[in-house]
Amino acid sequence: MPTPDGSKEAMEHLRKVHAMQCYHGLRSRSHVEESLKEKGDYLIRMVKARKNEVVLSICLGANAEPKYAHLPVTYNIAVKLWELQVLFSKRCQGTKVKGSNRSAMEGRGTPSGNANQNMNKKALQFSTIDELIKFYRDRPLQCGVCLRMAIRRPKWLISTSALRYHLKDFLGKGHYCQVIKGKLRGKPDKIVAIKMLHDDENDQIAQSDLEKDEGRDSMFQEAQIMAKCKHKHVITFYGVQCDVPPVMIVMEYCTGGSLDIHLLKEKESISEGERLVYCYEAARGMRYLHYHKFIHR
Repeated sequence: MPTPDGSKEAMEHLRKVHAMQCYHGLRSRSHVEESLKEKGDYLIRMVKARKNEVVLSICLGANAEPKYAHLPVTYNIAVKLWELQVLFSKRCQGTKVKGSNRSAMEGRGTPSGNANQNMNKKALQFSTIDELIKFYRDRPLQCGVCLRMAIRRPKWLISTSALRYHLKDFLGKGHYCQVIKGKLRGKPDKIVAIKMLHDDENDQIAQSDLEKDEGRDSMFQEAQIMAKCKHKHVITFYGVQCDVPPVMIVMEYCTGGSLDIHLLKEKESISEGERLVYCYEAARGMRYLHYHKFIHR
């Protein structure tokens, strides 16, 4: 029996969406809207709470007060088709309509027929997301805009398949996340540190939806800053995995461990010269951050 929020077939269709160049994973509305600059710019993203649904985000205009539409597209397991829902949020003159404020669906129809604009009828249905995009390149959406330019996912978004890890390789934890050791596939593979959001169903740390949203936004803000840092004495940032929850920041793994633990463990056995090297290298890293007006906390 298929589950209410997805079956194996639905997950297979979602994996195809994850492979699309315009798929931006679990990035929030506020983050993706920064990438939507011109009328008709669009991308696909995911909302964690809805496992068989993605969101089509579109720029409706590039005036002084840009507007955005975020349209839910749901995989209907019963008919094995993607259904386009309706506008559920927008930004206009500083106001927002929340996701729960959905109105009726678009008119009934198929890509090969004419769409009836009666708002009380069923959603349009498509066999793939690519088919939906192709259909709306030539026809305006309910919001009056055709799809024009697909916004490619940034290079720092890492696919789930590129990571290998096990939760037993635990390194540390914070309020929003835990850090584990893992491997990033490449030529050659890299041993990395993975900062993982406390966001999956099996996590023992109970958090409210609001706390999870705050944690996710905090991690994306951290990732955007880390992506700009390029210095030998600042931890190297490799990217973010957000195709599926939990969100992860992938960064350089320091084989020597934490400096404070090393200092406490070795104590007087650490020479004065070695201590000076630690101070010098840390100071150079901090100077770089200060010069670029990054705040280290």
